[in-house]
Amino acid sequence: MRRTRRVLVLCGVLGFLSGCGWGSSSSGGLAVVDLDKVAKELGRDVKIKKALKNKEAELNKQLSTLQASLNAEYENRKLGIGGFASEADLRSLRNQIAVRLNRAQRQARTDLVRYKQKLVREFREEVKPVAREVAAARGLSIVIPKNDGIVLTFEPSVDITDTVAEKLRENSPKVEQISDAGSNQKH
Repeated sequence: MRRTRRVLVLCGVLGFLSGCGWGSSSSGGLAVVDLDKVAKELGRDVKIKKALKNKEAELNKQLSTLQASLNAEYENRKLGIGGFASEADLRSLRNQIAVRLNRAQRQARTDLVRYKQKLVREFREEVKPVAREVAAARGLSIVIPKNDGIVLTFEPSVDITDTVAEKLRENSPKVEQISDAGSNQKH
């Protein structure tokens, strides 16, 4: 619902701006940049995927450690270490362990999503000044990412993707040029 409102507001603003002559490339118009393409051309999509995979492995290792600890706690209780445990106590402990493990798994998923958002946000912040510079050089003052599903269509002349990728490559010659044909990472 909120996304629909954002799209409608943006469409209204874009309609207003284009009605005021802002849609042309002569001055103050709109530029479009495909962040997925920029990321792919710079090899950042692969780096982001690798960082996510490493974070996921780290979180899975923490979950495995927790599960082993909880299982040991249950077995100790079952064997009577630390006091006698009735069947009801063991059932209750199993339920508590399941709840704790489930909570930890949910937290790990949340942490992974937040980490992905952080990586994407960092990439966007890296691209932003270059996109602003390229757009300004063309007399365009607003840059919209093509990837957010907001832009339905645009004039190819306002697409600054290739120039932004080229400038970022020039500014960071050490960036690996990696191609990953299966990349569908959204930025």
